[in-house]
Amino acid sequence: MREYRHALRQLGAFFGEEAGFQGRAEVKAYIRHAQTTLAPGSINTHVALMNGAYRHAQTELELDIINPWERRALRVDNARNRYLTREEADRLIAAAEASRVWYLAGFIRLALNTGMRHGELLALTWGRVDLEAGTITFDCADQDRKSTRLNSSHTDISRM
Repeated sequence: MREYRHALRQLGAFFGEEAGFQGRAEVKAYIRHAQTTLAPGSINTHVALMNGAYRHAQTELELDIINPWERRALRVDNARNRYLTREEADRLIAAAEASRVWYLAGFIRLALNTGMRHGELLALTWGRVDLEAGTITFDCADQDRKSTRLNSSHTDISRM
């Protein structure tokens, strides 16, 4: 709810409190203006709010108006490229080693050293691990199969 109040304040600041109905040109101008200070996901909140208001006016109030906010959502790239520092990784492994979960430290080392995702690690079976060749084969969404090499830190993998 707070995000909508913030969106309404920003929309009001741009269009004025008594803006009335907007046309496509005004909506495009607002989106261009908002892109100078807001992330695409935040702009999409504004677009969704106004799109919903126009749809309500069309269906519930039976107003014969064009919805200029329709299909105006921006593409959002939610990819995060945040990597642990060496110190953060060491602290994480130390905390895992101190935990009561005997396999957690090895699980974390495997994830950090192979780049495998959580689901890929959980789906891993011994049939996909080749200790002699030093590889792990796993399924991934964008390819049929993918292999990764084990490094020297995985010499104790068979104890997991």
